[in-house]
Amino acid sequence: MKETPLPTIAGILNIISGIITLFIFLALIFATVFIALGPGDVSLWGYYYYYDGPAWGIALSILIIFDVIAFALGTITIIGGIFAIMRKRWALALIGSILALFPILFVGIASITLVALSKAEFNGNPTQ
Repeated sequence: MKETPLPTIAGILNIISGIITLFIFLALIFATVFIALGPGDVSLWGYYYYYDGPAWGIALSILIIFDVIAFALGTITIIGGIFAIMRKRWALALIGSILALFPILFVGIASITLVALSKAEFNGNPTQ
């Protein structure tokens, strides 16, 4: 079968989406560290707030969960993009494309479509 650029484009879209997700992960890490430094007096642009109570623990727990999810999504999306570019492991490339939906919807939709259309180009595909 003739190779088309569809898996390569899908892989690049996955990698871009994964990098964006990892930037979101970094922002969540900064927010988690900011919350973990409390309770106490926190200066934010010259304003002082006193944070205390169970809301801090809940917010910190939620942010840690989001940190783990964002890191996993970004990593799997990038791995799926790499496999799409290599034209190996179609299922993993498709999973990476599905996870690319989360940071940017239209990038994920385009990536899913391109990987699905190019299924026959992947090595080890039983439908070849």
